[in-house]
Amino acid sequence: MKTPHAYILGAVIILMTGGTALGQIVGNEPESKPLAGKPTTSISLSAYRDSVNLGAPVTVIVTLTNTSNEDIVVDRLLSGADSKIEVRDLNGDLLPDSHFGYFHNGHVPQSQIDWSRVSDRDLTDSAVSVTVKAGQTTKWSFIANKFYDISKPGKYTIRIERLDPGDRKTFEKSNTITVTVTP
Repeated sequence: MKTPHAYILGAVIILMTGGTALGQIVGNEPESKPLAGKPTTSISLSAYRDSVNLGAPVTVIVTLTNTSNEDIVVDRLLSGADSKIEVRDLNGDLLPDSHFGYFHNGHVPQSQIDWSRVSDRDLTDSAVSVTVKAGQTTKWSFIANKFYDISKPGKYTIRIERLDPGDRKTFEKSNTITVTVTP
């Protein structure tokens, strides 16, 4: 018999391996039908604040617009871990993973994860499912420094990539934003 911990771990592994079955994790299948390789959404990012003090949360707002002619179901994790998040310095170098990001950013193959660096806190998340009508938008936010070590002043670029909810074979990329971290 699997423990609840094993179910959570299994759900996270499904997400990390690109076999996203988030509809199954939250208990329902997406109602959206694939639309023959055409993206059904567009995503854009904006910063809650363009400049933050060192140590403050770097909050990013995601706006997802349903560009199809049908209602779609958007499943997501509240932490943002269902998206591939990238935070880079101005040289284009990816920042080091945070403790949470070590497991969720996908930079370490599953077979090479040092499980002593992963806590139960890193494996738990909450999922939500929202129906977005044709032409409508939905917004949510995530904290970039939950995923990456943003512990030095500087300018950082942030973007995300996520599976299109209406066509699970298409990845949608966001615009890139810049946030300044001041001492």
